[in-house]
Amino acid sequence: MLMKIHTLVNFAEMLEIPVGDEQVSITYDLYAVNYQLGGIDSGHYVSSVKIDQEWVFFDDTIIQAITSFDEVVKSNAYCLFYRRRRES
Repeated sequence: MLMKIHTLVNFAEMLEIPVGDEQVSITYDLYAVNYQLGGIDSGHYVSSVKIDQEWVFFDDTIIQAITSFDEVVKSNAYCLFYRRRRES
């Protein structure tokens, strides 16, 4: 029998990934999260997206401001979208 896992997996708003043997890293910023609501065989998808440094929640016709990154990190997070930070 298939079961949906509801365990929270923490994720960061920013990742620094080391490159090779050098003391250099590439930085990635989280800009969107998709969530799956419902069971393993059906459900509904909603998203949180970072727009102009502010997080916003989207659910069909509902759009809400998110006041804290803690509201973005949820156990039903399904897909994380990171963008490579441009070096200055």
